[in-house]
Amino acid sequence: METITITTQGTQNIRDLRSEAHRAIDSILNQKITNKNDGRVAQLSANGRDKILSGEALKKSINNDFSKEEHFKASKHIKELYENSILQKSHQDTKSKDIKQTHRYLADTKINNKEAQVLLTIREVIEHGNRIYSLELQEIRPMPNAKPTPS
Repeated sequence: METITITTQGTQNIRDLRSEAHRAIDSILNQKITNKNDGRVAQLSANGRDKILSGEALKKSINNDFSKEEHFKASKHIKELYENSILQKSHQDTKSKDIKQTHRYLADTKINNKEAQVLLTIREVIEHGNRIYSLELQEIRPMPNAKPTPS
């Protein structure tokens, strides 16, 4: 699995960060993205984009000691993150009858020299007889057993 390196520059206000990420993600909306490790094809919907850019998703990253800049910069790399992620587990979805299965992927990344993992969620939906795999960045979290970065 390829490690995606992400670097932020300075501090920005949240509105500008969200707007930049929104534009970047819009450029890949509804495009097929293939995972290099298992060949699963997923796409990012407008609903998925909105979840990635939501306050709730941002809060998860901040609770894991990542900045708002790091969260939004990582979200701009969702295509590369998914392409290089590895499936961790799949399970039947019990919350929605429309979702056939939920798949959890992890992508290794280095964000501002901090080793991290990005958790991605793929929801498998049957719509008009076709399987649709929707993609969502769930959270950014420290790499297990990562050494602290010297300041």
